[in-house]
Amino acid sequence: MKAAIIAGSRTPFVVANSAFAKLSAVDLGKEAVRDALARSGLPGSRVNHVVYGTVVSDTQAPNIAREVGLAVLPKNVPAVSVSRACASANQAITGAA
Repeated sequence: MKAAIIAGSRTPFVVANSAFAKLSAVDLGKEAVRDALARSGLPGSRVNHVVYGTVVSDTQAPNIAREVGLAVLPKNVPAVSVSRACASANQAITGAA
């Protein structure tokens, strides 16, 4: 089976409790996924799987990938979260491929 990573996105670095203080981790994740979809030019219906990397897990959303996926993508798209501190993005890319 061939895999393709079409687009990715991330939230910018900001000082804690500043620009994003009123947003939950899920809210930030939804924006990142929407941005990745916009960059790819593909509809959410073309997404086969989500691997979502996070540096610090949120106790309110232990499987943040699933929470974000349910909010933005079709309900049948599987999603998995990975948390490996600063290497989370690399782990997500490796896991997706």
